[in-house]
Amino acid sequence: MWFKNLQLYRLSTPFTLSAEALAEQMAARAFSGCTRLDRSHSGWAEPYGLDELVVAGGGALWFSLKNEDKLLPSSVVNQTLADKMAHIEATEARRVGRKEKQTLKEQIEDELLPRAFSRFSRTHAVLDPESGWLLVDAANAGKAEGVISALLQAVEGVRLERPDAAQSPASKMADLLLTPAEEQELQLFQLDSDCELKGAGDTQSVVRFARHNLSLPEVAAHLATGKQPVKLGLQWQNRVSFVLTEDWQVRRIKFLDLVQDQVTDSHADDQRALIEATLTIQIAELRGLLTDLMAWLGEAAETPASA
Repeated sequence: MWFKNLQLYRLSTPFTLSAEALAEQMAARAFSGCTRLDRSHSGWAEPYGLDELVVAGGGALWFSLKNEDKLLPSSVVNQTLADKMAHIEATEARRVGRKEKQTLKEQIEDELLPRAFSRFSRTHAVLDPESGWLLVDAANAGKAEGVISALLQAVEGVRLERPDAAQSPASKMADLLLTPAEEQELQLFQLDSDCELKGAGDTQSVVRFARHNLSLPEVAAHLATGKQPVKLGLQWQNRVSFVLTEDWQVRRIKFLDLVQDQVTDSHADDQRALIEATLTIQIAELRGLLTDLMAWLGEAAETPASA
């Protein structure tokens, strides 16, 4: 239940629904699975094995979008199509045209769908009225947009926008890479050990560093040639490590020992108590992390939730 990635969305208006009220609006679009002819289906499902569509934890609202995708191997479809085309050509002494071929392919897929295997997945999200963030645990923006689309269809009054700040992530990442090592401890964020730099122009050469001391002169030398950081590993207060990207994605999140120990110290005595303790601790850390991240990038302090 620990988030591994963050796609960031700002609530542009305050959100006032309780967990129960939010779940009531989501219920009409709850997950029900594919019908015989559906290729895919998505809907809201109970997160973390609990019994409700929305779980309240730490003052935030946690929910999950479940997806089912039918798997039709292209090799099977193409072989069946080839057999049907060969039969038509042999029995009717004519070639199958392009339009007829496409129609046959669609018919074959419809015939095979009821017997196709299903692949299930979940995408978790948290809506935090206190900090004004909606956070989606997804490694790419496309997957997150599926959650956002489903949320906007299910819930009235949600207004979202992508984050913005005075300085771009790429600019601040470059500044930090050029900060002398002895001064980095005074920064809100410290360098971790991974970085990706990309050159400008048509060639866009890429240099990647993994498990590397990013304070070494060779990194600064690449920046001096015009390359810009597009991904940078960072640590926040020895509590959370992550990779920040130029397009506002937060990836490969790891909650470090100082945070994990809080869960142990909570002495939760059953599964639900453990889940609620973990969610409460996690949202507190994410609030602090994102507050510092936006301050580092130069966002105004006021949020929609506090306006």
